[in-house]
Amino acid sequence: MRDVMDNILGLDGSASADTRRYRRQVIERLVWALVDITERQGSVYEPNHRALIMRLTIIIGDMTARISHADNAAFSTIIREAAMLVSLLQRRQPETAVFTVH
Repeated sequence: MRDVMDNILGLDGSASADTRRYRRQVIERLVWALVDITERQGSVYEPNHRALIMRLTIIIGDMTARISHADNAAFSTIIREAAMLVSLLQRRQPETAVFTVH
């Protein structure tokens, strides 16, 4: 999970003076990580699971402003839980080999 957190939190400028802007960027990265997982591996998940992941992604995206205004403990907890979810979903992805067709 550490690599997922590093990817989500590894923004240019890190925690700048504008905390809410930084938090919005963190949430946007999280949302895009979830979208990427569901789009790239859509056939791996059952349609119901994929729909649930997309619904969660939409909820997080819609709540970006509220999450970015949360206190430090709540924000940290939300991001930690979301990063664990992303990590779990990435582990469920099958290893795919890259083949070149000539």
